[in-house]
Amino acid sequence: MSRRARERSQEIWTQQVGNSKKRVLLVEGTDDVEVYRLLFNCKFPAKDWEQNWILSHAGGKQPLIEILVKEPTWLGLIDRDEWSEDRILREQKALSNLLLLPRFCMENYLICPDEIWETLSENQRTKITGGLPRLKAEILADKDKWVRHCVLWSVINPLWEGLKALGFKSALLDFNTAQNDAKIQEILKKWYALFEPYAIFIQFQKRLNFVMAKSESEQLRLWVHGKQFYHSYVHQVLNQLLGQESAVVRRYEIFRTCRLPNELDFVYQKMGLL
Repeated sequence: MSRRARERSQEIWTQQVGNSKKRVLLVEGTDDVEVYRLLFNCKFPAKDWEQNWILSHAGGKQPLIEILVKEPTWLGLIDRDEWSEDRILREQKALSNLLLLPRFCMENYLICPDEIWETLSENQRTKITGGLPRLKAEILADKDKWVRHCVLWSVINPLWEGLKALGFKSALLDFNTAQNDAKIQEILKKWYALFEPYAIFIQFQKRLNFVMAKSESEQLRLWVHGKQFYHSYVHQVLNQLLGQESAVVRRYEIFRTCRLPNELDFVYQKMGLL
């Protein structure tokens, strides 16, 4: 376990768990704690879930994984985002207490026009000339560009994981390897094969064609980088249609009034709350 994960685990024990018998649901960051607390309280207004559970953050994906290994009775809930399907299957097979959000990331709950519309008050809806069709047209105007961006992201991002699996960079910088020209060339060829431009581009094209055949709803849930799309685009659209508001406040208001907790039933069941 890394020092970072060890220290965070100890903080949770001393500052939150203490002598109680409560279990912990770990999420990645402090912002996630705020959002999940809103959703939990929406699902369970009496807040009785807090009798047996503590909601806390691990400070990132990797510390969360390391803590779950050490604390098998705790649960961890993370975004899918940067992980490939192979990585997801591998991690969940190794850790039965690891849960994955059914969307790309938490912000993908902030970008679907139909879901946003459900959170708006009647007064807010009247501000949008043209109603829901106008909201959809504005938010989805560049949807295909954002899908294309996310598909490329999903192809390129795992390359770093693959490079590390090939021993980058310690494998090449080993003292004994440095004395062996054949070994140096062998390692460089493996790196080159991983980054072969044509193969990467073909993979991107195939995945893009696959994703573009999916429904609009699935694309918005799984194939748009929700964090970037919300902050740089959707929030701006909502500012134009509804009036100026900070991205943080608007994020809070959408989650506070959303009808999304049912999608997290698998989490509540794992926690024994349903």
